[in-house]
Amino acid sequence: MADRYSYIPSIGFFLIISTIISKLIGHKPQFKIIIYALLIGYATMLSVTTFQRIAVWKDSITLWGDVLKKADYSKYSKAWLIRGTLYNQQGKHEQALIDIKMHFKAHGVTSIAYFQRAYAKSFLNDPWGSIEDYTLASEFDSTNPWIFNNRGNIKNSMRYSLDALVDYNKAIAISDTFVDAYNGRADAKIIMLDYEGALNDLNHSIALRPGNPLILNNRGVIKKKLGDYIGGLNDFNSAIRLNSNFMEAYQNRVDINILLNNFQDAIKDLNYILSFQQIPIAYYYRGYSNFHLGNKPEACKDFQQAISFGYNQIDKKYLKFCEDYD
Repeated sequence: MADRYSYIPSIGFFLIISTIISKLIGHKPQFKIIIYALLIGYATMLSVTTFQRIAVWKDSITLWGDVLKKADYSKYSKAWLIRGTLYNQQGKHEQALIDIKMHFKAHGVTSIAYFQRAYAKSFLNDPWGSIEDYTLASEFDSTNPWIFNNRGNIKNSMRYSLDALVDYNKAIAISDTFVDAYNGRADAKIIMLDYEGALNDLNHSIALRPGNPLILNNRGVIKKKLGDYIGGLNDFNSAIRLNSNFMEAYQNRVDINILLNNFQDAIKDLNYILSFQQIPIAYYYRGYSNFHLGNKPEACKDFQQAISFGYNQIDKKYLKFCEDYD
């Protein structure tokens, strides 16, 4: 791998050679053509070699791949693990599993290897295999909060939220500033209908990471469930200020504004949403808002648009009104 670093030290070597050549030509001009031909040939060889190495120097994965091609796999077990980790980072989880398997074959077991294999399995529809590997990783290293956090995420995705809660608690006990664990624990508590507990965890997350629009949006959803519409609206406003393209926050703000009878504000957000994507329920909500503002023709147009896109949950009283209005 060090061949890509050999160019700068070579500068001194070439300066010495060029000085010798200059003096040689000065004393024996008859060697001039031969020396120039040799130099051109050598430069051509270096150019070809460099071009061939460009593919190897492309990125870290190709560099480690070159190492593994040249070396005995049993002597470079860490190279398999490093490349497997890089594959995981790039979302190439099947390739990661292959490399990690080679690491196990060459080196035996390590916490990092179990962690990386668990991470890969979590994306390859093998949640139980992932949980097993995270458990094995925790036996080697019980101080890594990511092990417990990630295992909790998998359990929570499978709706084993009480077990997930235990893992999130372990992660937070290891690091009480671990934002991801607070967010995961909040998700588990939402599934368990513990909205107050979820709100408390999201408050911790925001205190630790105040400029995160996703966490603010999630807290706004919890506040809405708890009936704190103004608090929820403030969180959605903050999330949108931080990320003006955050569609989920716009949709949530629409819901809150309709609950607060802020129909004009809801229509503004709905117009923005519909400028990007024709969502059937967005037409319905805009029709609903227009109806309550007395804009009956616009309301009926939106209801018809919603129906044309397959939305069939419009209250019959609105449909009857539109029939009579026509």
